[in-house]
Amino acid sequence: LSSAKSFTTLLDYIYFSKYKDEFIEALPYGGSKKSTLKNRFEHYKDSIIAKTGTLSGVSCISGYLFSQKYGPLCFSIMINGFTGSSKPLKMLEDEIIALLLD
Repeated sequence: LSSAKSFTTLLDYIYFSKYKDEFIEALPYGGSKKSTLKNRFEHYKDSIIAKTGTLSGVSCISGYLFSQKYGPLCFSIMINGFTGSSKPLKMLEDEIIALLLD
């Protein structure tokens, strides 16, 4: 029962705290092996650092984007209440993230 706003508030707080470096190092980056990002964002590598979450009817991704156009951004995309495959929704998440990074 969390909101995207609560996640971005937390991510923003951590980014400007003394825990920033340790926290960011703990998150997988685009294309990371042995992570849920291993087949996603391979082109962007460390321009995206994020964690995903998926349940039946839920697909989420939250973290940081390092955009040359916009600078560092914290983000959270939470999609829920759907039936069927999450694949099209993950593709939508990826498209939104690519728009912010390109």
